[in-house]
Amino acid sequence: LKIQKTRVPLGVVAMIYEARPNVTVDAAALCLKAGNACVLRGGSEAIESNKVLAGIISKAAEQSGLPEGSIQLLAETKREYALQLMRMNKYLDVIIPRGGEGLIQTVIENSTVPVIETGTGICHAYVDKDVVIGNNCTIMPYASVLSGTRMGNGNQVYQGAVLGATPQDFTFHGDESFLEIGNDNVFREGVLVSRSSHAGGKTVIGNKNFLMEGVHVCHDSRIADHCVIGIKTLVSGNCIIDSHAILSSMVIMFQDTHVGEWSMVRGGARFKKNVPPFVVTTANPTSYYGVNVKVLEYNKFPEKVIKHIAHAYEIIYHAKVSVTDALIRVEEEVPMSDEIRSLVKFIRSSEKGIV
Repeated sequence: LKIQKTRVPLGVVAMIYEARPNVTVDAAALCLKAGNACVLRGGSEAIESNKVLAGIISKAAEQSGLPEGSIQLLAETKREYALQLMRMNKYLDVIIPRGGEGLIQTVIENSTVPVIETGTGICHAYVDKDVVIGNNCTIMPYASVLSGTRMGNGNQVYQGAVLGATPQDFTFHGDESFLEIGNDNVFREGVLVSRSSHAGGKTVIGNKNFLMEGVHVCHDSRIADHCVIGIKTLVSGNCIIDSHAILSSMVIMFQDTHVGEWSMVRGGARFKKNVPPFVVTTANPTSYYGVNVKVLEYNKFPEKVIKHIAHAYEIIYHAKVSVTDALIRVEEEVPMSDEIRSLVKFIRSSEKGIV
């Protein structure tokens, strides 16, 4: 005994809808894609447009080898013809009403043909060609996942988010490039993440990041793991955000800048220099405010390590010596740990300098 799930067409689908002629194209395409014949009945407001569109689609379908009459338009828009259509059990397999609550209720109450009841309006998502989506991902209505996107498991993509957008970079000439996304990320409403602007390159979003509403991440930027990016924050091209960083709302991160691990950038900040690890910044002008003590304590950093980080930054920001000399003093005076090595390496390699 072999049990399997098999997909089969519904048969002849009648689509009854209202004013918008774009539904003529949407309905015909969906029916044909699923292997169904289609009878279209639109409203009187767009009947002339519907005639033209249905004629074009029908001709194209026949030229592609589909049977003549696979797509038909009911040109009569009077109510009695629609009611007659609803009772053509011999010829129709299912009716789908697409429109407002009144139309849907009319079809339900009068049709003797089986009805697939939809909600009012349209709900759809767009997944482009050359896209990989992992297991247990949620793609919500009106989201777009565009060509070149490679997405891992357990990601949530909310309404209106656009992943893999064409980079807004004048040096981009249409080359194949990518957006690489790890696992368990959240992309809230209206988030836009661009793919790379150069051939074979990639924008990277790691694991377990939370990008709030309206965040824009530009081409070739890299966000590591466990980061929070606040509402309407802009991450410009070629930026790097290390793990566990928090950027509050409406932050502007200028091109080629770098935010270190476990740092917090306060809301409204704009910065052209790098933000070193384990710190909190002020807003404008963006500058060093102190060590990110509360977050470090909450995440169980040892008390002595936090004190050593604070000592290091006291030297760097308040010793009135050059950054180069300050780092030498840190290495001489502060007990070494992974955290101290990390901040010294970060600052020493920061060509843009630090805030």
